[in-house]
Amino acid sequence: MELSLSDRIRLINQYKIRVKLSVDKDEIEHYNNFISILSGGFVGEYRNLIDDEPHIYEEELTAEDCSEVRDILSMFDHLKYSWDELSDIEKSEIGELSKHLKFLGFCRSSSVESKMERYVKYLYNNDQFKSLLEYTKNEVTVHKDFDSLCPVYDNYKKLLIMWKEGEYIKDMLNGHGKLNKIELLNFIDCLPFRGLKE
Repeated sequence: MELSLSDRIRLINQYKIRVKLSVDKDEIEHYNNFISILSGGFVGEYRNLIDDEPHIYEEELTAEDCSEVRDILSMFDHLKYSWDELSDIEKSEIGELSKHLKFLGFCRSSSVESKMERYVKYLYNNDQFKSLLEYTKNEVTVHKDFDSLCPVYDNYKKLLIMWKEGEYIKDMLNGHGKLNKIELLNFIDCLPFRGLKE
């Protein structure tokens, strides 16, 4: 991480304010240490500043990545809606194949997907894609969160390309609003990674 001189000055001033507001001796010492790091320009110690703020992440999720995550969630939201609208008989006819229609979250242990998983949490906490994410959190994932436990992004990306290039999204946008049983089965049958999951 690199900080410009003006960034360092701003941070030093913020830590000085924290020192003045704090009544805890350990906390004051802690902030004074950060002031020393920033004043000295000890780039190798800047990591300590980030580690002290556990909810600030060094790597950002780009606008394009945010948009792609939203597209993935939107696709799975449509698939879930279509599934929910099927009769019990139609659902039983699809059976175990329905697992391919479920959003599993993103892999927290993957450097790329962990950023996406944090974004999904943000969307959930801000009531976006709430029905889909409630279902994922409570019914799909093992740990009741959005960690898929294994990398899934490449599969989602292939699925999203197929979704966008296929007739599925066109049918949805042209007023059908949902896929019927045959369309869902055709969609599952075309999945590029289906054989790996069974």
